[in-house]
Amino acid sequence: MDTVFLGDKDNDQLNIKIRLGNLIAQELAQPTADSARRDILTEIHQVLNSDKTTNNISERENFKFSISPQELHWLEKHDQTKWIEYIIYRYKFKIFPSQRKLLDFPLYLLIEPTSVCNLNCVMCFQADKTFRTKEFMGMMDWELFKKIADEAKQNNCHAITLASRGEPTLHPDFGRMLKYLFDLGILDVKINTNATRLTDSIIHDILAAQVSECVFSVDAATKETYEEIRVGGKFEEVVANVKRFKEIREKHYPNSPTVTRIAGVKIRPDQDEKQMSEFWSALVDEVVIKSAAPRWDTYNNEAVGLTDPCSRLWRQMYVWYDGKVNPCDFDYKSYLSVGDVNNNSIKEIWLGEKFSQLRHDHLNQARNKYVPCDRCPLV
Repeated sequence: MDTVFLGDKDNDQLNIKIRLGNLIAQELAQPTADSARRDILTEIHQVLNSDKTTNNISERENFKFSISPQELHWLEKHDQTKWIEYIIYRYKFKIFPSQRKLLDFPLYLLIEPTSVCNLNCVMCFQADKTFRTKEFMGMMDWELFKKIADEAKQNNCHAITLASRGEPTLHPDFGRMLKYLFDLGILDVKINTNATRLTDSIIHDILAAQVSECVFSVDAATKETYEEIRVGGKFEEVVANVKRFKEIREKHYPNSPTVTRIAGVKIRPDQDEKQMSEFWSALVDEVVIKSAAPRWDTYNNEAVGLTDPCSRLWRQMYVWYDGKVNPCDFDYKSYLSVGDVNNNSIKEIWLGEKFSQLRHDHLNQARNKYVPCDRCPLV
């Protein structure tokens, strides 16, 4: 699914690319025994010299590396001492999965503080009544969260998102989780929230932890459309909360590295993209919208006949609130569960038999052996 950037605040893109190019050139001028790192930096340097920045996410799956507005915003907001590690991680994130290069640890972890949500959005698996049962609902234990985060740090995993099937701000230890990731020094921490529960305290927790990206899941700029899609949400409250986030950031964290984004899902023709951009761009750094994947009743969708392997299997891993590990959240009931971090390490699961077999079958055009891989439109 293509994502369309509807609006983002101006940044000095050319200056950022020049500075990044100079940093890379300085490292390339030094002798090193790490040839793989050198090869990556050489290609990035070539891209910078040819000015191949793009705002079309679909192009990022190509073998040719490109730098996105999202990445430029990250660089703009963070100290230059972190730039090279970040851009190497982004290169691996976008290129290695397409080349089926498997590292010994996920490039990206999505940790679910809770599967519980206070909304019932029409395009979400929370709309599946068979999912909103005691079997699937719960909150992550603090010690389990620490175990996951510690292993990520030990294995140089640079990217963690706190979110998945539920609303993360509902977890009573949400702020504590953010602080723990900050203290560990995780390079790129992201949160996804429906913005309905953004108290001043939670906003301060997010900003104090220097979260890289705070994504507000909002799909419209009018009360009627928003509330028909995000069932249970109150448009005025969400707008007030996003405004309050902006006020607190400007007043108390003027040099904050946190980028804010409105991220919408396109499911209706009356979702006016121009209106969304004009309304929300005054309150956040970025506004995007993407076409909806049919994930509100995954298991009863018809098979789509795709045979190409899913690149996510070489990139990321989801850890649910109870420790169960999943390749993706399209499979929100965990038919494809590849392990449990209560019993094994993340690394053991990532390189283990179940995950390896899944990758093998995808590579051999046998993804249709698996439900819901056989009905997932993502490659």
